[in-house]
Amino acid sequence: MAQGIAKGGGAGAGEIPPPLELACLTVLWKRGEADVGEVREAMHESRPLAYTTVMTVLERLAAKGMVTRQKSGRSFRYAPARKREEMRALAVAQLVDQFFDGSLAEFSRYLRTMSLGSGTLLAAESGLEEVSIPSREPADAPPLPPASPVSTLDETLL
Repeated sequence: MAQGIAKGGGAGAGEIPPPLELACLTVLWKRGEADVGEVREAMHESRPLAYTTVMTVLERLAAKGMVTRQKSGRSFRYAPARKREEMRALAVAQLVDQFFDGSLAEFSRYLRTMSLGSGTLLAAESGLEEVSIPSREPADAPPLPPASPVSTLDETLL
């Protein structure tokens, strides 16, 4: 089991933050520091949130030690207290623990054989080459029949 990953509850110093907190952290990692309005504006297109919601999330992150805050005029400026790479390492450790029984070898094997849905294998971005996935159906299997037309409610009522 990966050390430093607490079970249950909210994200502590050794946990992966929930999606909304992670979205705010991502803005801070890109900008270095920002106030509530800047974080809200950066997230607005993908997540239109109220100013007070973003402020609450940033305050939670500050209380957990994930961000620092410094008074600037009448507002606060927030900066990430943890590096993105550190959070990635925690996320991968948690993924490996929960889905691959703690085995990095199994995780690595999975990455090398992960189907992209297009008949190709993902060899990660680590310089490994892509490989074709052999078909799971026998070569002499008859083709599937065409899908039957689906009638709409309007056609049924006519």
